[in-house]
Amino acid sequence: RVYAPTISAEEADLADQGALGSITATIDFDDEHTLAAFKKMAAYGEISAEPANLLRVLKMVGHQNVNAEVLDMIVKEEMCGRSFLDEEDFMNFVNSYETR
Repeated sequence: RVYAPTISAEEADLADQGALGSITATIDFDDEHTLAAFKKMAAYGEISAEPANLLRVLKMVGHQNVNAEVLDMIVKEEMCGRSFLDEEDFMNFVNSYETR
């Protein structure tokens, strides 16, 4: 698997707008990067499960091309349509996304 480096929320927004160009460095996906992204985006120990928010966090983790349909399906089917995810739920969400 090949992933872009972990980037900040601001960098993810700029990347969405095409302002950063192509990110070509690679890193291995790991729980440390996932947990760091969660902590950066969490408020009161949870993050919003809104699709735009989860897309941004997955980009921070290092996913270059996030499939929004898969993202929505996981939240609806495996996270029971929750509005917010705690750390454990988020880690499960990312692991589920990874396996699809």
